[in-house]
Amino acid sequence: MELAKDLICLELNTAQTNEKVKISPAGQQIVGYDGRVFNIDANFVVTNTKSQGVDILLDRDHFDGEAMGWFDINSLEARDDGIYASLEFTQIGKELVEKRLYRYMSPAYEVNHRDNGIREVVRIGSIGLVNRPNLLNQALNNQSKGEDMSQNDDLAVKFNELNEKNATLQAQVTAKDKEIEELKAALDTERNNAKTARIESAIKNGELLPNRKEMAMALEGNALDSFMEVSKSEAASVLKEKSYEKNKKDELDIDPDVKAQLGL
Repeated sequence: MELAKDLICLELNTAQTNEKVKISPAGQQIVGYDGRVFNIDANFVVTNTKSQGVDILLDRDHFDGEAMGWFDINSLEARDDGIYASLEFTQIGKELVEKRLYRYMSPAYEVNHRDNGIREVVRIGSIGLVNRPNLLNQALNNQSKGEDMSQNDDLAVKFNELNEKNATLQAQVTAKDKEIEELKAALDTERNNAKTARIESAIKNGELLPNRKEMAMALEGNALDSFMEVSKSEAASVLKEKSYEKNKKDELDIDPDVKAQLGL
């Protein structure tokens, strides 16, 4: 979910009265100064914003620091032309507005992206006191056609483009990391299967004693190679001794009369 700031500004023209203040326009296609389009369903946004259960912060220039005022969460009201709420200034906020150091408000929205490029506003996160209006009472405060955008506006557009590109690249990096992890897991499985086959083949061929299998499985690389080489001599010695003992036992088991007849 994206947090959209500095896209829509409303003149703070009712702040000195007891009337509710308009904190957001409403409509299906609210166009920001940078061209982004928002769908603002007033009733939907009011319901979701109230569900947070905390008053809405009025900050300065969207810096979440010292409060310039608070909007009563329970006073949120959806009207035909927008969303309204009761505002209580702090002393600092009141002085900024009374001295006309700040004249406008800009809502910070939490939005979801839609396939058609429109951003659906989910709730209002905070309101900022600002001096660069974007929309005044839903009317685009745009420059005339053919007039160059100011340097700050151009930088804002480029910043948004870079953010979108960064999100795309981050998604690609995440996908590649997942692919690498899957390849590592497949390689580990293949190596383990090859090692198991090697060890079981050595046991079958009399080059490794069966009771050495677990020890061999715990080794890798050169350590395994050295262990397998030493195990050949051990296995040959043990198997030879067992063969000798078997032959000896076989000789002892022959009937003396039979041995005499065979000249043994």
